[in-house]
Amino acid sequence: MRSVARIAALFVFLCGIAAPIISAADSADCAGVIVDENNVPIAAAKIALQSSTGRSYRAETDGAGRFLLRSLSTGDYKVEARKEGFFVLDGQNITLRSGSNDVTLTLKHAEELHEQVQVTAAANQIDTQDTAQKETMTAGEIRDIPVPNSHILQESLTALPEVVQDNAGSLHIAGARSGETQYLLDGFEIGDPVNNTLSARFNVDATRAAEVQTGRIGAGYAHSGANVLSLETPDGDDKWRVGTTNPIPGIDIQQGVRLGNWYPRFTFSGPIERGRFWFSDAISLQHTFTLVRELPAGSNTSTQWAGDNLLRLQYNFSPKDILHGTFLYNRAQDQSLGLDPLNPESTTLDLHQERTFVSLRDQIWLYDTLIDLGVAADSETQDFFPQGTAPYVLLVNGTSGNFFEQFHDHGTRVQGLLNVIAASRHWHGTHQVSAGANVAGLEFSQATSRDPLTRERPTRKPAVMHRTTGRFRNASYCKGACAPIGTASRGAPCSSRACPAMCCPSATITPNSLSGGGYTMRR
Repeated sequence: MRSVARIAALFVFLCGIAAPIISAADSADCAGVIVDENNVPIAAAKIALQSSTGRSYRAETDGAGRFLLRSLSTGDYKVEARKEGFFVLDGQNITLRSGSNDVTLTLKHAEELHEQVQVTAAANQIDTQDTAQKETMTAGEIRDIPVPNSHILQESLTALPEVVQDNAGSLHIAGARSGETQYLLDGFEIGDPVNNTLSARFNVDATRAAEVQTGRIGAGYAHSGANVLSLETPDGDDKWRVGTTNPIPGIDIQQGVRLGNWYPRFTFSGPIERGRFWFSDAISLQHTFTLVRELPAGSNTSTQWAGDNLLRLQYNFSPKDILHGTFLYNRAQDQSLGLDPLNPESTTLDLHQERTFVSLRDQIWLYDTLIDLGVAADSETQDFFPQGTAPYVLLVNGTSGNFFEQFHDHGTRVQGLLNVIAASRHWHGTHQVSAGANVAGLEFSQATSRDPLTRERPTRKPAVMHRTTGRFRNASYCKGACAPIGTASRGAPCSSRACPAMCCPSATITPNSLSGGGYTMRR
């Protein structure tokens, strides 16, 4: 009996050892990478495998675009991959064999389609692995959501619940000041080098995606401040694409025939060398015309010209070495800035603005590790010019002369980045290992030229009124309210036709006819 029991125990022991081995021999691992149409790895893409029995396995790509699913049954699977801003990859079949299986999946960026409709909807699932607080707008949403000025990207971004715009046009994200947000263009800082606001302009149609992060921001964002706003633009692909918006100018016929408000936009993209070298160019112009009817003809108009050009290049040295280049140029010129009924043309300023940004970024694969390094430089110049050197006179009923200040500022920034992202490791969970560095240098200069300022301060000595044919040179001599001659009311404000004695009891005045006259006050 003892021998039978020992044989049974040995049989059970051998079965316990053999079962995992047999199971491992029949199981399969699926390791893969998801890239776009230009072989650029896609992070945070969701993938699902469904077996013939209906069982599903899900994963998400890491920062290097890789994913891993372990201990799957061998056989045929249906693959679905998706990420916001890309077309859904659905219906593709793969076969998993025992052991390791390498898979490469390609997602294509969403583009405007004609004569084709694709309607898909995914379950609204909570991703427990994504701890960042973020919102994303795709290119379609930026184009389709109605805003007052659809040619200005900042106004389209206000469709995000965290973003508001003040009356000066600056963005505020999650209640933070405009300069407390880190603004990124394809991974590089694009905020103004001087005040860190989003002053750069580029074609709205060239925006592929906009993402806002308001909390739990990773260490990879070196100057995140309160929030991060990331803008992504296209590189082009093997298809030729041409787009235009508002190409026909508007004509204004108020007090003559002039070019009216006009906001044309143009986009071009395509291959320089198919399968290896692509470009994308986006140009936009802006002409704004303002007419102030209260001013004399010939000196009652203000115009603004602005233009920008965003050029993107991508060159694939190999599928594992991809170089990106960006060039952005902004230029704006305002004539008679600040023109209104109280500020005639002579008191206005002319504004000249210029902004240049250039960057290079190289992504290199070493086995399962992505090395991302890049360098960028940008500069901005701003000049305000008065219309002349005449004295600037500030009155309660308007201004005259020429503005007293000429202003110039110039800022430059150089930045570099290095990121090393290893493939996810699976050991008692999933672990993502990455390291990086970010360096930046800023330089700012400012010059101001001012004319001498003279200010007259009122005294409390008795005022002597002399009737002249001019106007009040300084209305601060009169305090309180006045009433016209012949009335006892004190509810009217002081004016050239009011009685100074009503508000300045110590003043003397010779009663004469007031028609066509005014007063000059002297102490």
